[in-house]
Amino acid sequence: MLKKVMSYLLIFDVALRIIAIATALILNMLGIPVFVTILTGCSVLAGIFLIVKKYTKGIRTNELAMYWVLRTAVILINLLVVTFGTPVNVSFVETIICGTLLDVLIYVVLIILAVKKQNYVNITSDEEQKRGN
Repeated sequence: MLKKVMSYLLIFDVALRIIAIATALILNMLGIPVFVTILTGCSVLAGIFLIVKKYTKGIRTNELAMYWVLRTAVILINLLVVTFGTPVNVSFVETIICGTLLDVLIYVVLIILAVKKQNYVNITSDEEQKRGN
């Protein structure tokens, strides 16, 4: 279940970032540093690679977790560059490109869930087990 959620979130995240970067470039409204856009574009390329791999060979949960570690690092770097770089007025589209602390929080939770993924033992009575089979 976790792998499915992480996979669908990967597809949504990559699509959202591609649309945001394309919109900012087409409308010529890129006010954030170019480094931020390039870094986000590189992480999007890694996401596209994982999506292609998912549908060709299959993908493991730890590969998805590594992607979310990469996205978290990229967002933190982007936030530092935007915060301590030149003062800019960041629009909604540029916020999607750069990322937010809420993204970091969600990705860290996903990473923790993927790392802590363990097989839990379900304790049921014999009667419940017989009814379930």
